Amino acid sequence: MKRRQVTDRIVSTAPGEWALRAAQAVEIIKWQLRGCPFRTPHAYKQRIVREYAARYGLQVFVETGTQYGKMLIGVQRHFKTLYSIELHPELAALARSRFARFPHIHVLEGDSALEIHRVLERLDEDALFWLDAHFFPYGPSGRGRELTPLRDELEAILARKERRFVLLVDDAHCFVPERGYPALEEVREQVRQLRPELNWTVEHDIIRITP
Repeated sequence: MKRRQVTDRIVSTAPGEWALRAAQAVEIIKWQLRGCPFRTPHAYKQRIVREYAARYGLQVFVETGTQYGKMLIGVQRHFKTLYSIELHPELAALARSRFARFPHIHVLEGDSALEIHRVLERLDEDALFWLDAHFFPYGPSGRGRELTPLRDELEAILARKERRFVLLVDDAHCFVPERGYPALEEVREQVRQLRPELNWTVEHDIIRITP
């Protein structure tokens, strides 16, 4: 399906979107002029998702860790189908209500270590994954068996060798044992063991796993 056809099927966002995009562009420029310091603007992360989707021709988006839905807001016009998994019941309910008018957005409640299998079973084409599920101690947040379900998510996603997936993992700085997360090198080794042909880079706090 051509990009124009996909866009025509998606419900438009509220008025003022262009003003928001302009403000986000200014935010990114200021961050870049400061030399791209550690704290990466969320607007830049949204841009990266859109750029990788366009680069690899992906029209399905899968997110783990919905929280308040900021990523969904920023990228919903660029995908024909979006799935987002949220463990915290109140946040999941909030997201379902917030995106009820968008028929192409599907919010699932549950532990993404388990729910990711349900999503994968529904996928009939390649997809981009934004993996951002983890326990956040400074606000509403759900916690599964571990602080982050990333290892289980990777195992499930990378087992689907018949599909071409792009995986972007947020908050690369968190992956240190001192924080209760697997070490970054441990995650990289898991990817190498499961899919040695994939490319691995880390830039601006985002792990990027690509064909």
